[in-house]
Amino acid sequence: MLKDLAAALRSLHRAPAFTGLVVLTLALGIGATTAMFSVVDAVLINPLPFANADRLSEIWTVSGSSRRPGGSTAVIQALRQEPAIFSAVEAYQFGAANVTGDGEPEIVGAPQLSPGLLSMLGPTPLLGRLFTQDDATAGGVVILGERFWAARYGSDAAIIGRGIEIDDRPHRVVGVLPQRFKFPEANADLWLPLDVSAAAKPARVQVTAIRAAGVTPEQANDRLQALSPALRDSAAIGKADSLTTDLLLQQRFARQSGRALYLMFGAVALVLLVACVNVTNLLLVRSSSRHGELALMTALGAGRGQLVRLVLVESLVLAFAGCAGGLLLARALLGVVLGMVPPRLTFLNTATAELDWRALLFAGAVASATCLVVGLLPAWRTARVDAIDALKQRAQGVIGSRDDWWQGALVVGQLALVLVLLAGSGLLLRSFARLVQVDPGYDVDRVSVAEIQLQGPRYAAPGASLGFMRELERKVEASGAVAAISGGAPPTGGGFSFNITPEAEGGRTVDFSGITLPFGRVAPDYFETLGIAILQGRTFDAGDGADVVIVNDILARRFWGDASPVGRRFRTGPKQPWSTVVGVVADVKQMGPSDSMGEGMEFYQPFSPTGRTNFFALVVRSNGSLGVDQQMVKQRVWELDPKQPVLEIATMAERLGEAVAGPRFFLSLASAFAVTAGLLAAIGVYGVSAYWVSRRRRELAIRVALGASRDQVMAMVVTRSLRLATAGCIVGLGLAFWGAQALESMLFETDARDPVTFLAVTAALGLIALVASTLPAVKASRVDPMSVLRAE
Repeated sequence: MLKDLAAALRSLHRAPAFTGLVVLTLALGIGATTAMFSVVDAVLINPLPFANADRLSEIWTVSGSSRRPGGSTAVIQALRQEPAIFSAVEAYQFGAANVTGDGEPEIVGAPQLSPGLLSMLGPTPLLGRLFTQDDATAGGVVILGERFWAARYGSDAAIIGRGIEIDDRPHRVVGVLPQRFKFPEANADLWLPLDVSAAAKPARVQVTAIRAAGVTPEQANDRLQALSPALRDSAAIGKADSLTTDLLLQQRFARQSGRALYLMFGAVALVLLVACVNVTNLLLVRSSSRHGELALMTALGAGRGQLVRLVLVESLVLAFAGCAGGLLLARALLGVVLGMVPPRLTFLNTATAELDWRALLFAGAVASATCLVVGLLPAWRTARVDAIDALKQRAQGVIGSRDDWWQGALVVGQLALVLVLLAGSGLLLRSFARLVQVDPGYDVDRVSVAEIQLQGPRYAAPGASLGFMRELERKVEASGAVAAISGGAPPTGGGFSFNITPEAEGGRTVDFSGITLPFGRVAPDYFETLGIAILQGRTFDAGDGADVVIVNDILARRFWGDASPVGRRFRTGPKQPWSTVVGVVADVKQMGPSDSMGEGMEFYQPFSPTGRTNFFALVVRSNGSLGVDQQMVKQRVWELDPKQPVLEIATMAERLGEAVAGPRFFLSLASAFAVTAGLLAAIGVYGVSAYWVSRRRRELAIRVALGASRDQVMAMVVTRSLRLATAGCIVGLGLAFWGAQALESMLFETDARDPVTFLAVTAALGLIALVASTLPAVKASRVDPMSVLRAE
């Protein structure tokens, strides 16, 4: 075997271009496929990294056609009386906390968990312990996340028992959880106990349960339906509500993009297929060029087994080198891909820069099988060929066309697959271009947004938080900027009204079934600061109370048509108070460029002077050309309250960029796959064209000797490649048109069969074939007929 290995290495060393192309092609296909499958596997395929993940459910409340996660402490107590259905029932609440001391004040993700939830999910603390029921009853304790423990406390092993200040209250650290534990969201940095006992104060919580062994989701749902009437009678749920089980809220968020991820994996699988076709072509080209060599070995006494071992070892060497290159490439690509994945896709998954070995083995097995099967083909063909005839053909330079059909067929198939990838990438690019060109309805230049969450005893009094924000606004404006207060800013919006039936005085009735209506609480100068046009009426003024409202243009037209709504009344339901419309403003994309929430309708209300709002956005417009000094905003906050952190501060352009992070991610992936496949196709076309030229040197020399010009010889080579490209385009267009509907959910205002896109990618594929065949064509045009014929 060592002798065969040495012979194989010598043979491959004599053909460095061939060896390099095969290894590079395999590495590209294996590396890309492995990296992408690792992401898909972590986000969509692998079970959640929790104990009993296959039986983990969330209890959802259903009302008519709408559903929402969550329940109450009374629901938890009722479900705990059903051990035959649920072996454990716990709860959590999303939250944030202000950590002070040991550095700058900092807002961190701080969900509250019922004491048994951590035990139910199964993390093992790095230090300390998990919560107990006494912790939930008494409060004042906290568990830290590993990342936060390292960043703020330097991984101090003496942290257990140490006191830290959270929301102006002392807390004692009782444990540290490993970084791989992510619940209920990836950015949770510390956890607080949540009391859901029978003696606890009633509260809305997210209810999470483990189904008993052997209980299916359908059986659990049937039991919940049976329990719902009693829960309604006891007011544990609403009069129109019932309970059901479903995936965790975080899983549902991730799976909204699951189809797109699977499509991306399908795209990278096509890249692997193109790579395998390319390797097949290269190996078959090499086998044809070695036909005489193998025949000579047969004539000199080599047996079939010896030939099989030779080509087998060569193929194994190529496969091993390609897999090794793919491994290195996959590691690099996985880190890049994970860095691009939008946070919304990675709520609970454990995707890391470590490779998914199952994906590597799969991709490597496919590529290795290709090398082995095709590598054995020349030995099989040689064993069936008369050695003397083969040597005569070799000596005479006889060239047949019997190998042309499979070379052409493989190139056509390869180009067809590449066109499918190019078409998908082109559609996503066209969609993204339209998405970023959408007018958001507000100014972006020189505007920043600081998000501030005011909580704790200092802001518990009515109006205290609004008073802080008004003072902050004055300080920022004294620094030379323009500022305005709101309860949220685009493209993340403010509040939302669910299950409402709005009424408009003097207007038409509008069916609001399934519509969630966005609204915002804003200061009078909010619209001017963001550059939102006042179309009718006025903005708010300091004397306005809760009985006034501003609506946007779409809502005004939906209810009142072309009539002016100013001075008329509007309310969100029969039991809600009336508000008088004082103005109509231009439409704003509150939730990003593709926002369709509320079917474009929205309304605004003024702040209540005695309200208890704790979340604010300070919209700041710079008078200069370089944007807002974000550090200045933080300094003004700390001048008012040294313990108050800024939750986030970013330019409006950065916020808009985050709003289109998902489409940009999928566009980047698809484009990378298409470019890779295009490169592989170019290599394939070049290899086949170069081999075709080398086999026909005698024919080309005769043509030149008989008067053919260099341009004619070049045209003959290029024309052959373009014919293959044309056939590939025809097949590829059919496949692309057939599969285009799979992309529809990912496109924004773009037809999945957009003719401009398909025409452009067809031209691009033709250009790839033209460029790839140009170098062999130039080489063919330089054939010296005297030298070739003298050698013959």
